[in-house]
Amino acid sequence: MSLFKKKEKIHHVNHLPEAMRKAIKTLIDSSIPDVAKAYGFYYLTPKIGEPFFVPFSELDGKFKDTRQAYETILTELRLRREEAMKKFREWYPNAKEIEHFRFTFYSYVNPEEGMDFGIGANPLASLPEGEFKVGEVADWVKDRDVILLTPALAGYLANGNSALNKAKSVKFIDPVVERKEEIVEAYMWASQTFHAKYDKENDYDPALGKYYMERLFEIIDQEVGKYRTNKVDGEVGVVQVFMTPKSVNVGGKILDAWNSNPEYVQAIKDGRFYDLSVIPIVLNLEKVRELVEEAKKVVNVLVVLSDKKMHPIANDNFLGIQGKVAVDKEFVKVIELR
Repeated sequence: MSLFKKKEKIHHVNHLPEAMRKAIKTLIDSSIPDVAKAYGFYYLTPKIGEPFFVPFSELDGKFKDTRQAYETILTELRLRREEAMKKFREWYPNAKEIEHFRFTFYSYVNPEEGMDFGIGANPLASLPEGEFKVGEVADWVKDRDVILLTPALAGYLANGNSALNKAKSVKFIDPVVERKEEIVEAYMWASQTFHAKYDKENDYDPALGKYYMERLFEIIDQEVGKYRTNKVDGEVGVVQVFMTPKSVNVGGKILDAWNSNPEYVQAIKDGRFYDLSVIPIVLNLEKVRELVEEAKKVVNVLVVLSDKKMHPIANDNFLGIQGKVAVDKEFVKVIELR
């Protein structure tokens, strides 16, 4: 017989103390993977289960506020870090993990004790290659001064195995950080709107949500901020294009777009807040074209990388780049300008 009283299972987040349940719901809403993706960072997805699983029963107790509840969650994750990261390193051997997490609800069947309920946490990471096929242009960037025209590859620079680190130097232009406050405010509005409409407890803490979203920006700055520049200059320009539907590829203010664009309006009406994105707004095609035009005056080579298949340049020169086409693959284009 155990000397210690076994903790009773808690089957639902709403059975936790108010500060903890509010912290959990707020953190789940505040990982903003869209922003991580805009910088070339990714939350690692488990192949099986949730290595960073924390049962609700371990998150019970008394908390003076949501910030203390958040610190308790971090403590529980750190206790599990060594074993959890062993699994993630098996799945992602070349990833550089970073202590910032995307939180999810998770439950599973324990063979001895039945269903267990809690949260999972997926660590942020820098991968040598993510959605863009950087490895295919390694020879074009090697030993050259490279300018990234958007931040969508910046996260790769934090990983020593990335082909980008073969360059003589790398800098990136960052239209995203210029709109940090607007981005955070937009996602806070989305979370508050969602909880007011669909969560009867209305458990969302704007202060914690803002802190956690701003923390992601701070982490990104710590990892790759030294590569940021305002000047388009270099031998090779690399432009990364997120191929989003034209219907949502709009400019202007984020909240204006979410509340006026028919597709975003419908997503909000349907409760599909997870479909709201800042990438087609902050890194819209017109902004990318503007940066390409500036780069054409300076660089000798332009590399175009896309997260989805592109047509041959002869059929669809959507960026209007004129020059000698050296590579014309579905995900990679290389044009020599001079």
